[in-house]
This record gives sequence, structure tokens and C-alpha cells, in this order.
Amino acid sequence: MGFITPDGTAYLADCLLGPEQLQRFKLPTIMHIARDLTVMESLRSLRCPAYVLAHKTSVTELGPVIDANIAAIHDKGRRLLSCLTDGMTADQWLYAYCRQEGIHTHDPFRISVTQRNFLHLSGWLADEGRVGKFSFFIVRNGHRGGGSIHCPLPCFFFRQFCFFNPPAAP
Repeated sequence: MGFITPDGTAYLADCLLGPEQLQRFKLPTIMHIARDLTVMESLRSLRCPAYVLAHKTSVTELGPVIDANIAAIHDKGRRLLSCLTDGMTADQWLYAYCRQEGIHTHDPFRISVTQRNFLHLSGWLADEGRVGKFSFFIVRNGHRGGGSIHCPLPCFFFRQFCFFNPPAAP
């Protein structure tokens, strides 16, 4: 959500990141990537003398910032795809990406944020037809269900995804 002040300055919050933030992020923190890309494109028609972006970055030209943000999302998608081999689980794919990008943390909160961001980006790639996925349930606590995989960790059911590169179009 953004707003325009009486002096004409547009505060765009997290709609767009400045160059410094774009260089630092490893995965987009966007929940609905397709929708955000549409919003970014729609900002091209906004005409204001100044724009304040995420983390207090300010600019007077919005076009290059929009281009850089859209390019960064597509670049992260390509980089994520470059780690994928057929049949990888989501955890295996995320692990490969973290190794490639130098993401290292033992902080449970940062791990959960990385997992969330990965699932949003991989889901967008699947929605775009750039990767295929199928899901299955992993059962924990010694219970086996039809088509499930047994895992000895104490927990309940959770859904796991396997990914594959879709066949090339004819």
C-alpha cells in the first residue's frame, strides 16, 4: 500500500526496492509474485515529483527502478531454476539454492522466512509453467498411510512437493 502526500511525494513502501536492497536480497519476499509484477507495471503511469521506496530510498525517476525490480525477480527465478534437477523435493531444491547463493543461517526465524520465500517463488515458477510439481504427504510418528513416506521424526502430517523440469513444448 502506498500513498501520496499533499506535496506530491509518493510513498510506495515495499512496492519497489531501491538498488541497495535489490543487491542484498537472496529471494523475493513477495507472497503473490504475479500480482506484484502487475502492480509494478501499473506504477509506470504514476507521475510524482519524488518517490520514497522501501527502506527510505528516494528517487525522482520510477521507470528504471521498476525495470530493475522486475528484472531482479526474473533473475532470482532463473537462478532458482538453475539448481533444480528432476525429482528433487522442495527441501533438496532449497538446500541446493542456499548453497549456490551462499545463504547460511541457523536462526529458526530466518530459516522459516527463507522457506516461505522459496515456496512463493517456486509456486510462481510452477504457475508460469516453468517447473512442474506434484505433492505427497509425509507421515510422521510411525503411522503409515496409503502412498505416504514414513519418517521417524515426532510430528504430524505435512505436505511435501517434488519438482521436475517440464518437457519442452513441441
